Amino acid sequence: MLDYYARQLLEQAAAKDRQWLIGSSAAILLASAALWSLTGSKKDNIPFVPYTWPIIGSTVEYNKDKKAFTKKCHDKYGPVFRAHLFGRTVTVVGLDHAAEVFTHPSMSFNTSQEKKFQALHFFKGYAYTMPKSSVMDAIVKELNPKLKEYTPRSLARLNTFFIERLGDEKVVKDVSPLIAESVAAAAVSAFFGDDVCQKTPLVGVFMQMFGCLADEFQLNLLHQVLPWYHEAYMKYYYPRMKAMKQSREAIRAIVDQELKKRFEHGHPDGQRDFFQWAMDTHIKEHTADNVETLTTFVEIFFFVGVMTTVATAVGLLQGLLKRSPVVGLLRQEQEQAIADEMAEQQCVGKIDAADEQDTDAFLAKNAVYIYRRLVKLDSMMREGLRFGASDLGHAHTNTGDAPVVLRSGAVIQPGEEVYISLFDVHYNYANKDEKPLNEFDPFRHVHGNTVTKVGEDFVTFGLGKHACPGRWFATHQIKGVLTSVLRHYDIADKGDDGVLFTRRTQ
Repeated sequence: MLDYYARQLLEQAAAKDRQWLIGSSAAILLASAALWSLTGSKKDNIPFVPYTWPIIGSTVEYNKDKKAFTKKCHDKYGPVFRAHLFGRTVTVVGLDHAAEVFTHPSMSFNTSQEKKFQALHFFKGYAYTMPKSSVMDAIVKELNPKLKEYTPRSLARLNTFFIERLGDEKVVKDVSPLIAESVAAAAVSAFFGDDVCQKTPLVGVFMQMFGCLADEFQLNLLHQVLPWYHEAYMKYYYPRMKAMKQSREAIRAIVDQELKKRFEHGHPDGQRDFFQWAMDTHIKEHTADNVETLTTFVEIFFFVGVMTTVATAVGLLQGLLKRSPVVGLLRQEQEQAIADEMAEQQCVGKIDAADEQDTDAFLAKNAVYIYRRLVKLDSMMREGLRFGASDLGHAHTNTGDAPVVLRSGAVIQPGEEVYISLFDVHYNYANKDEKPLNEFDPFRHVHGNTVTKVGEDFVTFGLGKHACPGRWFATHQIKGVLTSVLRHYDIADKGDDGVLFTRRTQ
């Protein structure tokens, strides 16, 4: 109740009063938290991680070494425990209880995500004439069934991008912007067509948005331990963020021009893309409201197709820098996969055995088929996602009106959160592998599950009906980045100087 009252005060206050209110509200919360920590009664028998500082709780210790904190608590308290994290008491469950949280009808992943980053604040106040399900429909009904059309366009754009940016040799101080721009270019080309990618500044606009929002995903301690303050910050600041408003204006101009051109002259090259899908299903005329709708649609796919993919691609590329023998094996697999796919297509008459094939062009055109043959690359990606996810994640909020009682006996009151111990899920599942799960083994999954196969032992993409519907294209994007870089460049870690990319001779 105090948390709600303080938040309401902040939202209603004039700007000149906010500083006083923040201090006063924090003092009230500090006192109430201290009182609760001394007198609060236990609602069940779930062990609680002790802490010293009210409000801050164990947040600083967790931030210092997330894996170490999660492992220590698991070893001491077991797979189910409570901790004071991020300004509130949260319940943590492990391997045997994660599926229950993912599948419980009252436990909402989206609600918890929106507490940390509420993208809808960027879109409020703008017309949206398509159904609310349109983004999901575009992924499930257009993108996933037509990966054979979308993925080749993405890989072709990645090949062009890296050669243009890196030339014959280049040291890149920070690979994150390079990978971000490559993913943005591939996403724009795949989602909205080569014409939009090459002839409009949409990739540059996406990069402006990326730079503007990167820090918003790294919450400082104040935003972490005062969730009501962070929610008010998002509500007040996000709609007024100058760079994002400028980006929207630029996207609106591109959408306006593209929509007008397509209604007058049709699709320029006949390729499938999301603009065409929207026009086929919902957008039937060139109006101001429809332009605003498609502008929001494009912005959403920036979050879906770029922001969620970059960090994973960067992490996997950096991991390869430390494992040069793995790079050699992945290149061998790539060459063999291309040769095998060519041979199969020659056997069935899809290509003429007498014709000399450009292997780069063949790879791009047949990316979906060749990716299926890259089992070592797929295994390395799954292992990287498993091994790297060892903290607390996938928070779910009880959005129901009644307490949720989990099988462990934990009672989750309405509004309370449950976190998944990714350490327990990914490091303690039953297995017969030669190497223990606390060691990185890039080819652990060669004869097992693929990177997109979710299960109780692998929840990076969620679980059950709430599993990420775009994970197939997302993993294709990452495979494209790694395939293109490894095919065209030798990579070397130069320490503080960055990464050296040297063009390979085929």
